[in-house]
Amino acid sequence: MQPQENNNTILKIITGFIAIGSILGAVFFYQKSQTNNTQKQDLTIFSEPDVQNTIPASTTVSTTTTITATATKSVTATKTAEIVNATKTAPVIVNTKYKNGVYTETKGYTSPGGQDEITISLTLKDDKIVDATFTAVASNKESREYQGAFSSGYKKAVIGKSVDSLELNAVSGASLTTGAFMKALDSIVLKAKA
Repeated sequence: MQPQENNNTILKIITGFIAIGSILGAVFFYQKSQTNNTQKQDLTIFSEPDVQNTIPASTTVSTTTTITATATKSVTATKTAEIVNATKTAPVIVNTKYKNGVYTETKGYTSPGGQDEITISLTLKDDKIVDATFTAVASNKESREYQGAFSSGYKKAVIGKSVDSLELNAVSGASLTTGAFMKALDSIVLKAKA
C-alpha cells in the first residue's frame, strides 16, 4: 500500500510541475509579445462595474507578474498593473500686455469752480480691470456733486473690461471727472506694461 501512496505523490508533483511550466510559458509568451509590440496603445482599466478609465499611451506603465503554484492540481496566476505618473498637468500660458497688480494714480483737473483732484486705484489681472477704487478732492459743492455722481456709476462701466478697450465719456453726467479718470488710466497703462 505504501508504493501506491508514493506513486500518487509523485504523480501530484509531476502534475504540479507541468502546471507551473504551462504558466511560466504563458507568462514568457505574454511578456515577449509585449516587448515586441512597438506600437503605443491606451491602457483601459475597469476599476468598478460600468466605470472605465483610459490612460493615454504616453503614460509610463509598469507591470508586475506574480505566479503562485502549488504541487496540487490547483494553480493560481495573477497579473497586476501598476500605474506610474498617471497625472499630467499642463502649464497654462496667458499672454498679457500688462502686469497683474494694483496700480494707483492721482490726476488734477480744472473745473468751473476751481482746481479738483481724483485718485483711482485699479487692480489688473490678465489685461482686465477686476477691481477699482475712487477718491476725490473737490474745490466746491458743484464739483463734489459731479464727483459723487461719477463715483456711484463708474464701477459698472469699468469692472471686467479690458484695459485696452475701456472708453468712458461722461459717467453719470460728470464729463470732467470722467476725463480725469481716463488720463489716470493712461498713466496706469504705462506703469503696467509687461
